[in-house]
Order: sequence, then C-alpha cells, then structure tokens
Amino acid sequence: MKATGLVNALAFALGAASAIILARLLGATERGELVIASIGPILASILCTLGVEESIVYLNARASDSKERLTIAWSGFATAVVSGIVGSVVALAVQYWYVGSRAGDIDRRVLFLYATIPLPVAVIQDLLGNLRGTGRYRMWNIVRMTTPSVYIMLIAGLAAAGRLSVSTALLAHWSANVPLALYLLVSLRLEGGPNIESSVCRQLAKLGSGNHLITVQRLANERADQFVMARVVPAHSLGNYAVAATYASCGLQLGLAVGFQLYSHVSRSGSIRRRDFVALCRKSFLLMSAIGVVGAAAGWLVLPALLGNDFKDSVVPAALLLAGGPPLTVGTLYASAWKASAEPLRAARAETVGLLTTAILLACLLGPWGIRGAAVASVAAYTVVALILVLGPAPSVIGAGDPGRAGG
Repeated sequence: MKATGLVNALAFALGAASAIILARLLGATERGELVIASIGPILASILCTLGVEESIVYLNARASDSKERLTIAWSGFATAVVSGIVGSVVALAVQYWYVGSRAGDIDRRVLFLYATIPLPVAVIQDLLGNLRGTGRYRMWNIVRMTTPSVYIMLIAGLAAAGRLSVSTALLAHWSANVPLALYLLVSLRLEGGPNIESSVCRQLAKLGSGNHLITVQRLANERADQFVMARVVPAHSLGNYAVAATYASCGLQLGLAVGFQLYSHVSRSGSIRRRDFVALCRKSFLLMSAIGVVGAAAGWLVLPALLGNDFKDSVVPAALLLAGGPPLTVGTLYASAWKASAEPLRAARAETVGLLTTAILLACLLGPWGIRGAAVASVAAYTVVALILVLGPAPSVIGAGDPGRAGG
C-alpha cells in the first residue's frame, strides 16, 4: 500500500530529524547522556511487546463476528498491560542499579518516570494491531505518525524556548507516547465494554512470541552495544556512536524493508521460486553494497557539516555500520522466508548466535578500539547470522512451487 509506505518513510524521516536536532543542540556529551538514560527503557519496551500486534492481526482475520474481534482486542490490551508493567519494573531496576551515577545532571524524577514508558508503548502496539486487524488502515497510519510528529514538535518547542536538555528530551518522548495510549484505550472502550478471556490472552502471547523472537533478537543485537557502552564508554564517545548508528540506519532500513515485503508476499502466495529468491538476495546484496559505499563516502562530508566537529568521531563507525547492510539484508530475507514457512524459531536461533557474537566481540574490541570496535562487533554479528541462514537448510516456501516439488 502506497499510503503505508509513505507513512513508514515519513515516520523514519521525523525520527531522523529529531535525532539531528538533539545532536546539534545538545552536543556529543549530552547526546551520549541521553542514550545512557534511555537505552534501558527502550530495550525493555522492545522485549515486552511480545509480538501481540501481529497476533491480533492473525486472530482478527479468523474471527467470525465483531463480538469475537472485540474480545480479541480487550484480551490483547490485558496482555499488553501485563507485559508493559513487567517491562517497566525491569526498566526501573536498570535506571536505579545500572545507570546510577552515569546519569550526570539528569533530573532523577524524570529518569525514573521515563522507566515507565514500556507500558504505554506495549498498549500502543497492541491497539495498533486492533486497528490493522479490523482493516482501519487510515486510522492505523495516522496513529503511527502521531508519536514521531508530537515528539519533534515538542523538541522544536523546547529548543525555541531555550529549554532543551537531556531531562526535557526524555520528558518529551514520554509525553508523546502516554496521551496516545490513553486516547486509543478510550477509543476501544467506546467500541464496547471490556471482555477479557484468559485463553485468548495465552493464545495471543503464544502466537506472538515465536515471530517476535526474530525481531526482538535483531533489535536487541542492534541496541546491545549501546546498552553495554552506557556503562563503560565516555558519554562523548557514546554520543558519537549514537549519531553513527542513526546515520547508518538510513541505509539499513532499506534492507529491512525488502524483507518485510517478501514476508507479506510469500505469506499470501505460499511460495517463491528458488531462482527468484536467489536473484532477490543477489540484487539486494549489490544494492546495499552500493548504498554502503556511497553512504560511507558521503559521511565524511555530511556528518561534520550537519552536526559540527563535535561529531567527527562518528564518521568511521558510521562507515563500518553501513558495511553491515549487505549481510543484514540477506539475513533478513532468509528470516522472512522462515517466518512465512511458519518456522520462525530456525531464524531466531541464528539471531541468538548473532547476539552472542556481539557480546563476545564487544568484550574483546570495546577496550582497544572503542566505538569502532562496537561497530565491527555489529557487522560481524550480521555476517554470522547471514552465513548460518544461507548455509543451513532452506525454508520450505523457497521453491515450494517449482517443478519437481509439487506434491512433495
């Protein structure tokens, strides 16, 4: 859908614009402090969503009437609340014991308030699933644009008023999520009274967890380095790495998008010809290689010009992270094929190895190489995941319709 693709692009652009404003006005050190203060709650938010949104879409497609769909929506909400509370408790513990003295001048009240963000994030993801599962795509797209739009307006307003700081940036992000979660809850209540069934809650969690494992472990791998660095790397260096990751993600998002499109296509068709899948992998690999080369070369000019000399140390890590685009894309394509084959755990196991690779290499490289070592660890993890999936057995949807495979 063109509207959905446009919303994806706009949401990413708004997020990148917010990151540029924060980096430009806060500087590398305070940008690093922002990562230190937010990485724990962000990781907890990723982990606690449980893939309930996708599960709601799946069950709604098989629901017989509006009453059953309402039960699915409220049961999903209950599941999201429980997982969100657990995520918030974990985030509070991280803020208290892990961040601790590294929080600098950040207002401690804001620091702990921000730790509750996994709850509204889980609720929003759940209710987004309800909108998508019931075919309300226009409202779904509007809601998805709301948080990044409100966030950048709050950031711009704080900057104009001369009140932008790490504490107010955290408060702005929290404020962009909580009212939206409340609005969506009120909207659900207007559709009908609460009707929660524990069996549906368990079904949603079970369906979501398998597919969610792939996403969680890939995202955790992408964030794990920053979580570790929040404890051991100077805030100035961490700020440079955060900018490098944001810059590189502009190119890496394209590789991920190809995988999402493949999943949607193969889920509907049930198969993809082997030669078509191989050709898609080859073209995607070459495209991401070209993007990596161009992006790395442009980074030497763009980053210092856009953000100033305070972020000159972000150029090399950004180039290294862009080198992870080709293996990340191939790994994502294979993971999408495994999901479409209803066997997501095979890809999840590869992602687990990738996460372990990140942890081991961070321990070895972070000390001598600093943030460049962290970038190398991420690229190595993407490569290991891709190699495991490429050299392992092929997903069943690949070549399922080829001559000689029919009936077998």
